[in-house]
Amino acid sequence: MIIKYSTSYHTSGNITSITITPSTNYGWLRFNAVTTKPSGTNITFSILNATDNSTLLSGLTGSNDDISSLSTSASIRLFANFTGSGSDTPLLDTWNITWFVGTCSCVNCSDCESQLNNNSCSVVQLTQDTTISSGTCIGVAFNNKTLDCLGHIVNGNNTASYGIKLSNNSYNTIRNCKIINFTNSGIDSPSFIALGESRNNNTFFNLTLENNNIGLNLYNAPNSNISSITADGNSYGVYLASSSIILEDSVLANNSKWDLFVKSCYNSATVTNVTGTDNKPIVFYNSAVTIQNWNNNISELVLCNADNSVVDNLTLSHPVWKNNGILLTYTSYTNLTNLTLNNLYEGLHLIASDNNNLKNIIIDNAKYGIRFSDISGLIGGPYTRYNSLESITSNNSEYGIYLAASGSNTIKDLIVGNNSVYGVYISDDSNEINDSILSGNSQYDLLIEGTNNELNNVQFSNSYPTNISFSEYSGDFGIKGVTSPPADPASYTNINKYVNITNTSGAAWISINISYTDSDVSGIDESTLKIWKHNASGWLEDGWNGTRVLDTSSNIVGVNITDFSSVFAPLGLTGI
Repeated sequence: MIIKYSTSYHTSGNITSITITPSTNYGWLRFNAVTTKPSGTNITFSILNATDNSTLLSGLTGSNDDISSLSTSASIRLFANFTGSGSDTPLLDTWNITWFVGTCSCVNCSDCESQLNNNSCSVVQLTQDTTISSGTCIGVAFNNKTLDCLGHIVNGNNTASYGIKLSNNSYNTIRNCKIINFTNSGIDSPSFIALGESRNNNTFFNLTLENNNIGLNLYNAPNSNISSITADGNSYGVYLASSSIILEDSVLANNSKWDLFVKSCYNSATVTNVTGTDNKPIVFYNSAVTIQNWNNNISELVLCNADNSVVDNLTLSHPVWKNNGILLTYTSYTNLTNLTLNNLYEGLHLIASDNNNLKNIIIDNAKYGIRFSDISGLIGGPYTRYNSLESITSNNSEYGIYLAASGSNTIKDLIVGNNSVYGVYISDDSNEINDSILSGNSQYDLLIEGTNNELNNVQFSNSYPTNISFSEYSGDFGIKGVTSPPADPASYTNINKYVNITNTSGAAWISINISYTDSDVSGIDESTLKIWKHNASGWLEDGWNGTRVLDTSSNIVGVNITDFSSVFAPLGLTGI
């Protein structure tokens, strides 16, 4: 006799826990479950209101789910829904939730500060909107605490400085807050850290930061975790200058300067699933990367500690918001080539990044076309040095090329024009500009406030192209091409070359050479060619200069200028 025995399973089922009611003064934390789910089976979890079995939270996985949004006014039950395969069934071994005791409430800034300093309060909940008109809303030192605004607004009224200021604060969680209208930062970790202070391992969750100068500023705040942040309408959405930062699952958009600005990231940082302006991703790399043929598919690009990267054939343009750009921080030996960058806050910004190659780049309509800077406040650097710039066009911005605390760069084949402040600004030493055109910039085509910089064959003005070279000077001065030159003095003729040079601070001098061609001096006694000065008193030949230069074989005329704020032009006797 053969006896056959078979077992079948129900394909679905559910289970509900007993009622869970913690003691008073508590807050919910996490839900976890230990399960076994063979192929074709599943378990889904929900949390029910114990009074009427309505669903309070659904879609839970049992993997450390955050349930902090649950109200503490209702008892709850856990609910599990099982789906079997017909031949197999999932198993639920254990499930649990956690909560904390020590929940306190506050109604305004000073009340919240008091409760955060109360040792019996592990969690402080803001139970209503609050407004402050000066100073800082919350600036006390606290550790191992949770500040939960429960979705309420902290409003700086466009006059107060800080919403929450972290000075000596670690292992805290700030969540569910809407922080708006602060003149400095919604949440701030200042750049200065006093001896013995610590502000690390803080968590920022489910925050809305609007209309502040900086939404979230984390300076010297390592091991911070940032998630579910919305930063909109600030100057900077999130500003980072810390190590071991995790930023994820956030929207940083429509901030006027940068959605995400990374001044330093030191040894590590992670940016994942962060959306910026134009609903495009903010892309961040913390190691070497090769990027090619990207056509306006990102909101901004950040390379931090990403030496030896390659960025080639990339277009980045914002149709409405003039913000973001490409940012290199502590990134060296990187090639940036064939870029088109339009309508941005900064086309390219390099911070403490050296030995990079920038070539074949077109920038239009930015605050800064290209900007180099250091890490401010660190004596002796690090600086942005030894970079190569070649075949760069930077027009219609405020500053075409802005080199602050950045020396020993080699620059060639620039075209920089129609910028509303300066064409090229240099505030450091030993930069070299060759074979370039600087024309039509509003205040100065070139402003120099550093030493030992050199120009070779740089043209000023397209109306009266004037090619200048110099390497010897002292002091600060600005150079601008001339579009409406004065009439010639009697018996002398110009060669259509003019330049306006102004000393911008204190005593200065400069030895300039102006190049010309044989056709420029046609009809002029070339041996009489010299640079004259024109100001309100008319044309002046002497009394404002030192050594003169005339090299007719090389077609160079020069002079040492010791008195400025005038038009300078080569003139020669006519009649040849």
